Amino acid sequence: MLKHVKTKILIGFLFFMLILTVLAKANATVTSTTFTSYFPSSSALAFQHENRFVTLTVSSGTLNSSLCTLTFGSEGGLYTFKANETATLQIDYNVSNVQVSGDQNNTNRVIQSGDTITVNSGNNVHIEWWILTEPWLPLMFIIGMIGLAASFTGPLYAINKIKHHEYHEGMRMGLILTVTGIAFVLAWLWV
Repeated sequence: MLKHVKTKILIGFLFFMLILTVLAKANATVTSTTFTSYFPSSSALAFQHENRFVTLTVSSGTLNSSLCTLTFGSEGGLYTFKANETATLQIDYNVSNVQVSGDQNNTNRVIQSGDTITVNSGNNVHIEWWILTEPWLPLMFIIGMIGLAASFTGPLYAINKIKHHEYHEGMRMGLILTVTGIAFVLAWLWV
């Protein structure tokens, strides 16, 4: 009987690891060579990865460059350009962090979403952003699923032990599993 329980636990663990492997995110990166850009006033340039984005909106002037490079992936990105004209850019984002350097020869600094930068002709501008890595599945979701499994396993375990006249063990472990499972589910739903 014990051998079968271990086999079932091993199969369950392997199934869980298979699900985690399938849900793992691929880390694709896009790297470009030098390209040109021309964005007149009131136009925008946006970079997006899943639900994370960085948007450069040209408030005034023209974002004109013949020396642009872009490195972009799931961890973040880097957009560099040499400005041929003066322009004012508004940067909106929902990524973790954005840093800008080179606008009006400023050094590297963190900017807030919605801030504007002024780029003068001849500036070499670097706009870099980071996306914090997230676990494959949210931790509270995993806790909730473990709680759900424990909530159903506790009574089943108790019934099985009571059938074999092991009342004390069945009630003790069944109660512990059920109460712990309900607590995990409530913690998952609370957050």
